[in-house]
Amino acid sequence: MRICEVSNLKTYVAQVRAGGNVARTSVHAETLTQARAIFVQLFGAANVLSVSQAPDVTNEAGTIKPKSPAELRVKSLADQSAHLKQQEKVGRAQIGLKKAQAQVQKANFPTKHH
Repeated sequence: MRICEVSNLKTYVAQVRAGGNVARTSVHAETLTQARAIFVQLFGAANVLSVSQAPDVTNEAGTIKPKSPAELRVKSLADQSAHLKQQEKVGRAQIGLKKAQAQVQKANFPTKHH
């Protein structure tokens, strides 16, 4: 069992200056402050350019992290909202197309007045 599976360690990625080059490296720490302290200790304060938390989309085994029921509900509602917005756009486009076709029809076949 890996340590990150039993604790709340997160992965933090830093851009550091090493020998004139800029490199990216990572550490496991509990907080951003702790991660920054590790990077400063390793590379020096002037050489740590940025530190950020790595996206937590997979666990260490490389599998997709399961979402909580609340996250799944939010995603479902967001997907449903996007689908309804797309349907609304299609509906408006169809109405506009029908109006344009009617105008073309009128232009091509004007009514005759005697």
